[in-house]
This record gives sequence, structure tokens and C-alpha cells, in this order.
Amino acid sequence: MWKALRIFLRVVAWGTVVVILFFVSSCYLFFDPQLRHDIFGGDYSASAKLGDTGLVVTVELVNAVSHLAEFQRYLVVSGNGARASKEIAVDHGGFPRANLYRTADGNYVIAGSLDAWLISTNPVEIKPYSADLQFIGHGQPPTQAPSPPSNYFKGLVYLGTFDFASEGGQPVGSVSRGQFRFVPPNIQGEYIRDPGG
Repeated sequence: MWKALRIFLRVVAWGTVVVILFFVSSCYLFFDPQLRHDIFGGDYSASAKLGDTGLVVTVELVNAVSHLAEFQRYLVVSGNGARASKEIAVDHGGFPRANLYRTADGNYVIAGSLDAWLISTNPVEIKPYSADLQFIGHGQPPTQAPSPPSNYFKGLVYLGTFDFASEGGQPVGSVSRGQFRFVPPNIQGEYIRDPGG
């Protein structure tokens, strides 16, 4: 009888420890987007090929707060046995869009309302990109040109955008009405939302 009671108490004690550890780790996973990203990847992600370089760029979004449209954003470049990743600016709501551009020297730029990153293709690196960004206050219409020149950055060519969009690529503006995807310039024209207005 006492032996059975001791076994029962051990099972209850270990069960309590397991429940507490599960609760603590669940809370940590729930509140730490970096850890969730490292374990599970992005909650939303979209990819695009970088020309004929053999590289693919992926923008990943991880919900920073589960019930709001706030995202921790990640930029990942992979291919040809190389991989580079970077945590980029947090989207506190309304700024998930990131445009893809090609530079004159064959590198690429990811730019949005909050930051811009240069993707060097040889070697594969992600570095901050600094250029004079001029907000023009309105979007450019879609174009049939496969690679239209940028209206925001001198010397860059607009290749498309990563954004929440409908099945046909039309902008929808929110997570609940579309899927995060890469949209080419003939469907969505170049646009960078001014974070100040």
C-alpha cells in the first residue's frame, strides 16, 4: 500500500514538473518571435529568384503579437551552397511591404518604408543600403515593362514586391484578406508607403 502511494506521489510530482516546464516554454515561445522563427520559420513567407544568379530571396514574417498585424521581419538569401539571413525592421502595423530592386552592378536591394538592405550576390551578404529615398506620396501603376526603372531610387530597377495580395496579385492591405506573396511589376506597380504620413 505504501509503495503504491509513493509511486503515485512521484508520478504526481513529475507530472507537475512537466506541466510547469511546458507552461513556461509555451509562454516563452508565445512571446518571443525570434525563438519562434529560429524553431519554426516564418508565419508568412514569400520568395523570388534573383535573376540567373541561382539565388533565392525570401522575406519571412513572424507575428510579434499573436492577435495584431505586427511582424518581426527576416530576410533570407540562399542558393549555390550559400546562405545569409538578417533580422530587418519590425513592422508595427501596416508596413509589411518590401520591394525588390536590381542594381546596375548585378546586386539586389530590398527596400520598404522602414529600411533598405543590399543583397550582394558574390559573396552572398546582406548589408544596410543607404540611398536617398524620396517618397512621392502615391504608387506607380502596374507596368508591362519587365524591369521598369525605380521612381524612388536613382539607378535601381524595380522587380516586384513582397506584400499581402489576392490570388491575382492585387494589393489587399491585410493578413485577413490575402496571402503574403511576391508580386511582379506588371501586377503591382512600385510603391513605398511613407511611414510619416
